[in-house]
Amino acid sequence: FQNPSTDISPTWFPGVSSLKITTPTLLLWGEWDRALLAGNLVGVEEEISELELVKVPEASHLIVTERPDLINASIESYLTDGR
Repeated sequence: FQNPSTDISPTWFPGVSSLKITTPTLLLWGEWDRALLAGNLVGVEEEISELELVKVPEASHLIVTERPDLINASIESYLTDGR
């Protein structure tokens, strides 16, 4: 998929037009992340068929150290919900 956070929209994997992921996937995203901007999420649902996206409030790129309570709870919930 394309990276819409830049003007030139480079592909993440040159020569690959689509990355269809069919494995159930948990994506934890820090809402204050300045390294991976929210624009990177555009179209991700189309590429990952079984996506669970958790936007972590008050967390940047270091979500594991900034919000371990929420991260641990999200992972535990994801794994115990039959995935």
